[in-house]
Amino acid sequence: MVRAIAQAFVATQPSMRFAVAAAAAVAAVAASRAPIRGWNSWDTYVNWNGDQSSGNIPESDIPAAAQWMASNLLPYGWDTFVVDEGWYYDGANEVVDANGRPTPNPAVYPSAGDGRGFKTLSDQIHALGLKFGACADAANW
Repeated sequence: MVRAIAQAFVATQPSMRFAVAAAAAVAAVAASRAPIRGWNSWDTYVNWNGDQSSGNIPESDIPAAAQWMASNLLPYGWDTFVVDEGWYYDGANEVVDANGRPTPNPAVYPSAGDGRGFKTLSDQIHALGLKFGACADAANW
């Protein structure tokens, strides 16, 4: 009904066509700017004693957590699963590749061994309809 009224208005008021089209474009952009809604392992797995290796979510816990999220939160727009804190530490040091880039600790993420990184794990998350993210610091503190 509203659309029919708007179309009739635009048809009879040519000078308003641009304003109506611009308003519709702004409304579409505003609707697409919903905040990111997701789950971050920091909130559940962080260990405040400073041992970075114990603050990460082990790979063995991820399938069930992601499945629960896909079943219970995805229908409400919660679509991002993030591994945070400690995934690239071995207990004291960063685990990095030959180029110095952080890479998942294979002791905690076995599927990441042999340079595979998070490919296997992210494929599993994506198969559930979720986005996958891994948080990393921009610098050493």
